Amino acid sequence: MNVSASTGKTASVAAAVSSLATVVCCMPFGTAAVLAAAGPSLVLATLQPWLLGLSFALLAIAGVQLRRGATACRRRSVANIAVFGAAAGIVLAITLFPQWVAGWLSNVLP
Repeated sequence: MNVSASTGKTASVAAAVSSLATVVCCMPFGTAAVLAAAGPSLVLATLQPWLLGLSFALLAIAGVQLRRGATACRRRSVANIAVFGAAAGIVLAITLFPQWVAGWLSNVLP
């Protein structure tokens, strides 16, 4: 079975994005952005547990793909491992400290 080099990165990035979507409803934006994001924020707020579950499932898929690539006599790319580690850190931070992450993002983003 041919394992694509980018599939591990794709699943890792998707896991990080889905976990970041869980705190979108908690971040303050400008008035126009709030009005534009009110609908999606309400939907995302109800989907938070599912998005976190999706994040962990995507991390598991990425981990399997990284492991499968190593057992197929190919070296694991440092970039793949770095992206997987960053995604795992983001998912764990949002799972364990959601209010802190939302506060930090609201200070960092304009």
